[in-house]
Amino acid sequence: MSTIISPSADPEVSEETTATMGASTKRLEDHTVKELRELASRLGIRGRSKIMHKEELVSIIRRRW
Repeated sequence: MSTIISPSADPEVSEETTATMGASTKRLEDHTVKELRELASRLGIRGRSKIMHKEELVSIIRRRW
């Protein structure tokens, strides 16, 4: 069973970030690596360009939220 991520529920995530990622019911796994890197950038996650795998990006973003 997959978890639905709702960035709008977190006050640390701006409306701009939420808008960039699309509907709040879209799972992180459903985004492209490019979209995930953009979100990581907006969240201030360093080293995102060196993270090669989508799963790593998803994991790091989840920990940050």
